[in-house]
Amino acid sequence: SSGINAEYGESIAHEGKIMIFGGGNPFAVDDLGIIPYFCTATDTWQILKAKSGHNPPGRMAHSCNKVNNHVIVTGGQVRKTISQGTVFDIPYNDALSDIWLFNLDTSCWSELSVSLPQKVFFHSGAVGCDGNLYTFGGSKYVSWNTNEGILQRITKRMNNLYKVEIFVPTLIELAWAAFYDKFDFLDSTEMLELGIPEYFVKRII
Repeated sequence: SSGINAEYGESIAHEGKIMIFGGGNPFAVDDLGIIPYFCTATDTWQILKAKSGHNPPGRMAHSCNKVNNHVIVTGGQVRKTISQGTVFDIPYNDALSDIWLFNLDTSCWSELSVSLPQKVFFHSGAVGCDGNLYTFGGSKYVSWNTNEGILQRITKRMNNLYKVEIFVPTLIELAWAAFYDKFDFLDSTEMLELGIPEYFVKRII
């Protein structure tokens, strides 16, 4: 047994390693400054410590995507407490909307200046060829409730699709976006006759 809590965590594969980013359970979340990974060459679990001074809050139920030498972590659930002025604080879960990049070459985290328009968890995320991060679905907290003296948060499922620019698009992606913005009335045959690459035309079929 590795002793690693991977419940509701996210993993990526990189250079013979399976790396776990975050995770947790209803009572605790894992530190993103400590990244467990399984080394396929030695069949052993090891630990990578982030070298950045400012790391993202620990979380679970987030999205995690690898793009080249970066890992993008977005949203999720974080554990917080409400102070009651006594020795006992009331713990609760809260949602996040922040976006972080982990550089696999330097082992450093950096927080982006942009964030999702909605705090969300249990959502899906992907980065497109256009350099944009797309997230879909998930849940959000909408209200509080007390059940037999226990403070609870009420959640709501979502079907929202969000797009956030993460990386600068290539010139050909910018050209395609400008073309389609003005000539979206053309059908696929007309676009191909104009010389538009087929892989762009397939995006609208």
